[in-house]
Amino acid sequence: MKKTRYFLKGAIAEQRWLAKQAQRGWQLVAIQKNQYHFVAQRQPQLWQAEYVPTATVTAQADLFANLLTYTDEQTAMTAVYTPAPATARLVTADAPQRLKVYRYARDRAINWLNAWVIGVWLLMCAAVVGSAQAPVSLANTTLLLSGLGIGAGIMLLGLVTCGRLVLRYHRQVRILVQRTDDTKHSWQPTFHIQFHHQDLAPDTERLASLGKWLMTMQNQKGDYWFDLRTTLSAHELQAELQKYLKQTDFTVVSFLGVYS
Repeated sequence: MKKTRYFLKGAIAEQRWLAKQAQRGWQLVAIQKNQYHFVAQRQPQLWQAEYVPTATVTAQADLFANLLTYTDEQTAMTAVYTPAPATARLVTADAPQRLKVYRYARDRAINWLNAWVIGVWLLMCAAVVGSAQAPVSLANTTLLLSGLGIGAGIMLLGLVTCGRLVLRYHRQVRILVQRTDDTKHSWQPTFHIQFHHQDLAPDTERLASLGKWLMTMQNQKGDYWFDLRTTLSAHELQAELQKYLKQTDFTVVSFLGVYS
C-alpha cells in the first residue's frame, strides 16, 4: 500500500503519523519522496528518525544498508529510521543536524508563504487592470468584486496554512538553538539591562552563558547600562539574573522598550 503525505522527513509530526499506521497494522518498508510504502503485518515495527550527515551514511554504507533512509540533497542530511525503542542508538545527539534541517525547512516555508501572497496579489492586480479595459457594466463589476473576494480568500488560506507551518518549524528551531547553543544564524533580540547602585562594574564574564554583553553607559551613582543579545525571553532572563543578583539590583527592559 502507498500513502502520499507531505511531511518533513524525520519530523515529530511524521513520527506520530507513522506510529498511528503501525497501530493499524501497517509496516513501513520504504520512503520515496512523499510516498510511504507499507505492508500489512500483525505486529508492525515502530520507527524513530535520526539525522546523520549524508557523507557519513555514504562512507559507512554497510552500517546503514538494512535501515530505511531518506536523503535531503539541499541540507546534505539523511534521515535514518531505526527501530524504536532502540537498544543502541546509532546517533546519541543529532541536535546540530536536526537544527540544520529545521532551519532549512523554516526558510523554505517562508519562501512558499511569500510566493503564495505575491502570486495571488499579482493575479488580483491583473484582474483590476483587465477590468479597466472592459466596458463598465453591473455584470463586469460584480465579476471583478467576486474575483477579488475569491483572491483575498485564497491569499488568507495561504497565509494561515504556510504561517502555521513556519511557526511549527520555528518552535523547533528555538528549542534546538537553546539545546545546541548555536546562535550563529539566529536573530537575537537586544535587551537593555540596568544594574543599580553597584560598587564596581558588574562581572559579565560569569553571565556570559546568557548571551553577548556590551556596556553602553554608566554614572557616578553606580548605575550601569548594558545591551544583551540573547535568545532568552524576558521572563527567562530575569530568572537567570536572580541567581546572581537581588531583584532590586537590576531592571530588564525588553527589546521593544517595555519594562518587564
